[in-house]
Amino acid sequence: GIPNVYNDLYAINACFVTTNYDEWLDKLAEPHMADMTPTKKESVSVAESKAVSAGSPRVFYRKEDLTSEILWGLGNVIHLHGSLREPAAMILTTQDYFKHYRNQYVKEFAKKLFSGEYAILFMGYSLEEDDVLEYILRKKIEGQKYFRLFPIFSFQEKLFDHLRAYNLNQWQTELLPYSRDRRNREQLKEIIAIWSAQLRPIVRPPGFL
Repeated sequence: GIPNVYNDLYAINACFVTTNYDEWLDKLAEPHMADMTPTKKESVSVAESKAVSAGSPRVFYRKEDLTSEILWGLGNVIHLHGSLREPAAMILTTQDYFKHYRNQYVKEFAKKLFSGEYAILFMGYSLEEDDVLEYILRKKIEGQKYFRLFPIFSFQEKLFDHLRAYNLNQWQTELLPYSRDRRNREQLKEIIAIWSAQLRPIVRPPGFL
């Protein structure tokens, strides 16, 4: 079955942009697609031609589908680097990556994404690396608040104080600590479940995660 953390995330009913190729979120957005083989899965254009009901969550994975309008769809799942539904178009190599972000559709989508119109929650272990965060933080908008959930062990409290001050000074980003002492990173699942319950009643269009 679908891991609980995906159910908790999707229950927030935001719009999801992912660089992953997997279909966990897809199965929640379009449950009728879950049991179909990749060769039988409909393209976005085919699904559109079958009069999908207005407001129904959708899955998007092609460059030409990346328009600002799809960010307003609560429950939409947007695969920024392609999907297993179309393996030939997946962004896999460094050259693929560079070419992808020179594409006009992708450039305009990224510009809209970081325009400051949306409350954005970034998730992923790679976000512990500052070079991954560089693009996000270079695009910081004056007056916007930025927070970063940060894992620590209790013996690292002094180190964390220094890191918090550094991040505030260098990135104007507030670190929010969570304990790794008992459950390590498994603790994140509980955090997401709590956030999900708190966010569900307040997410309104344009919702964005």
